[in-house]
Amino acid sequence: MNYEHALEDLLEIEKGDKVFDKLSLLEYKAKLYLLLGKKKESSLIYRQLLKINPDCSHYYYLLDISLDTVNSSTRVRKALYEKLAKFYPKSDPPKYIPLTFLNGDEFIDSAKPYIVNQLKRGVPSTFVNVKPLYKNSSKREAILEIVLEFFENEAAEVSPLTWCWTAYFLSQHYYYVKDYESSLKYINKAIEHTPTLVELYIIKARIFKRLNKLDEAAEIMNEGRLIDLQDRFINARATKYYLRSNNVSKAVETVSLFSKTDDENVNCVTHLHTMQCNWFIIEAAECYYRLYKSTGLELKNLKQSDFEDEADYLSQKRVLEEQVNEYMGLSMKRFLAINKVYEEYYLDQVDFHSYSNLYQSYFRSFQDFI
Repeated sequence: MNYEHALEDLLEIEKGDKVFDKLSLLEYKAKLYLLLGKKKESSLIYRQLLKINPDCSHYYYLLDISLDTVNSSTRVRKALYEKLAKFYPKSDPPKYIPLTFLNGDEFIDSAKPYIVNQLKRGVPSTFVNVKPLYKNSSKREAILEIVLEFFENEAAEVSPLTWCWTAYFLSQHYYYVKDYESSLKYINKAIEHTPTLVELYIIKARIFKRLNKLDEAAEIMNEGRLIDLQDRFINARATKYYLRSNNVSKAVETVSLFSKTDDENVNCVTHLHTMQCNWFIIEAAECYYRLYKSTGLELKNLKQSDFEDEADYLSQKRVLEEQVNEYMGLSMKRFLAINKVYEEYYLDQVDFHSYSNLYQSYFRSFQDFI
């Protein structure tokens, strides 16, 4: 590709007064300078971009490449990010990025203030922030030691909420390493301490789901939903967990709280199909299919010898046969509904492109006119 020609065109465009997206122009210019090997010019622009948005981690990485410190020693790279952290003390990337390349004691010295400061401020997403580091087992163990030490010695003294979020972090850690017993122990401590945080019930429900206790998981998620009845996210999660536990009636009742119904429909299922709510339709289809399989297996294992009266056996057999046919039909109906949704996507896409082409032709005619 001819990067020189692209840069000349970009610089020519920059001279005009018709460029409204100044940020994109700077990004492209810095990228082209970098591709052409003009790293000094590129680094100056990335420093300018960092002043505009100091929370963009992408700019830090590209500045690292432009200054050629990415190939330097760990000490040089660490010094660069320490300097950037002083320039932008409220930004997270210059504090986090060094954790990706530091090891051993240097990692611990940098990770401890980063993690502890977030826990002290009660940041619920602290575990999510450091989760990419868990790919390295030694860093994972170091993080656990840091958090355990803080939890046992300092967390309670900072504030009750800090103690709670630290327990939440430890529960997420043990959930990640599949130690569900320890994860459940810490999340129970957090719930007992502060039973009004919805996030605690979400992680507890996930633990029970991993333990294949789907009914208990659904009830725990619903318990969290009852804390905040205006939260659409937790409502959707509770609905999904009820479907996973094959409790269709409870799932429909829950999701109906945030869906429109009319006089003709008892519940919101028709409305969800109309609105193309794919996650619900897919989960419902799989739920009905599981019910079809389990009921079919129950019918297959049904024996007349288990009944004292033949009439009772025939009655039970007839009920199971009706249920098998019903669940098979409902499952097929919803799987076909998903196929119909994507067919509509395809047709709407074709209509949109024809509309866009027509709009572009009108726009060109208008430009020619003026």
